[in-house]
Amino acid sequence: MSANWLYHEKQIGQELDRLESELLLGGAKGAGEAGNVDGSGMFSIQ
Repeated sequence: MSANWLYHEKQIGQELDRLESELLLGGAKGAGEAGNVDGSGMFSIQ
């Protein structure tokens, strides 16, 4: 396994974690507010 493959696998894992977090936060906040995402793709929780 090359270092390049490991790098991509790590990136994919981080992206999946991010998507999962957004889904969980969206579900917790309710479907009506699920679109409240700032430009970086992160939910802003205030």
